[in-house]
Amino acid sequence: MQNQIDFDQRQCDNDEIELADLFLVLWKRKWIIFAITIVTTVAVVIISFMLPKIYYVNAIIESGRNADGNLVTPPQEIAEIINSGAYDRNILKALAIPGDQMPKVNASIPKLTDMVNISLESSDPQLAKKIISELLNKISAVIQEKQAILVQKTKIQIKKVMLDRNMLKENVIQTKKQAAESKAKIDDLEKKKLEALNTRNRDALTVFLYTNEIRNGQVYLNNLNDKVAELEQRYQKTSLTLENLRLELENIKSTVIIKEPTIPEKHIKPNKKLIVVLTFVASFMVAVFLAFLLEIVGKVKQMEKGE
Repeated sequence: MQNQIDFDQRQCDNDEIELADLFLVLWKRKWIIFAITIVTTVAVVIISFMLPKIYYVNAIIESGRNADGNLVTPPQEIAEIINSGAYDRNILKALAIPGDQMPKVNASIPKLTDMVNISLESSDPQLAKKIISELLNKISAVIQEKQAILVQKTKIQIKKVMLDRNMLKENVIQTKKQAAESKAKIDDLEKKKLEALNTRNRDALTVFLYTNEIRNGQVYLNNLNDKVAELEQRYQKTSLTLENLRLELENIKSTVIIKEPTIPEKHIKPNKKLIVVLTFVASFMVAVFLAFLLEIVGKVKQMEKGE
């Protein structure tokens, strides 16, 4: 037991000696460590100030919608077209800029949305804003062209239905007029029949003819009333169709720009504070490693001379 205690005490003393040796090495090489750390950090700081400032410019767009509420162009399709660079040539031509000055435009879809985030990083925020604005115009024009076809088709349908409804309305008026005339004729025949029955020398044949003509007139009147009911039903159905088409036309929504591209006040790169901190830590670690390496090399040379 006593032997174990003595061993642990010696081990602790050895650890303390080794730790002290480490600090002695660091103190001995402190100027090297200090010089490497400071020189490297200052050099990186100077370089970071010479690097161009990179700005992040973005816009958010949502595709127009059809009458059924569905998107004219899905956001995935818009993002794929943008990322493929399909609009780059048109943008270069519209803005009259060299091809080597065209930054990479990125498109992504925010989670749980139907929107598309269009962004780019550039040292020229003015140019970046113009590029995204032009890209928004191109995308909106393509979607609007698709919607224009649908709008025109719906307007043609509305015009056709309105013509049908007007014709039905005119038919209803004319048929009601015919029914009214038929009813007046029947009433006149009823009156004449009644007069024939009330005469002293009534003629059975005349009464029979009046009765038969009244019966035929009543059948004709019933047919006219049935026709009016059918025409009015078709008129109501056509009116409902017309209302639905007008609602569809109202439900066709244009492309919405949720966020316009703006010039940011602050740049995103380079992050000078982060660069300085990381450089300081990294250079200090390298300097410490170099200090220990120099110490080892020195001891090896001393050992060789002693031999």
